[in-house]
Amino acid sequence: MQIVLGDQEKNILMKLARMNIEYGRNQVLPKATVAEYFDDPEVPDCSIDRPLRLSIDKGTIIVGQMESGFCHTGDQCIIMPSRRRVEIVNFYFNNNETSSVNCGENVQLKLKNVKFDVVIQENPRFTKQDQVAIARLEVLQAGQLICIEPFKCYPQLG
Repeated sequence: MQIVLGDQEKNILMKLARMNIEYGRNQVLPKATVAEYFDDPEVPDCSIDRPLRLSIDKGTIIVGQMESGFCHTGDQCIIMPSRRRVEIVNFYFNNNETSSVNCGENVQLKLKNVKFDVVIQENPRFTKQDQVAIARLEVLQAGQLICIEPFKCYPQLG
């Protein structure tokens, strides 16, 4: 079965999913009424069909908010920029173990195959805030992955 949604229906569906997540966390919804919630033109970009994005705070049990994507226990992921493949062993949401998580949730993930000694480049050059740069990127191997997206899509990831 295939469901075809227009942009408006997709926005409503994403708002319903976000509202359900917030209600499930026993949080107060940011809007006073459901009507105000749906009339808000701001739609959180929390699409599960996008690649998994998670800002990492600590060690092999990583803590952070899932910025996009969806995953299950046992899924293989790639840590960037080192391109190391890791496996998700466990998820923890509100100190309870769970088998899957959605974007927008603050979670803890326990990973397998994590190495700490990988240094991509010592003292890398970077563009500072409000600077403009022209960059040339080269893919050294066929099938190599590069994550490129505008800062405005994921400002929390830097």
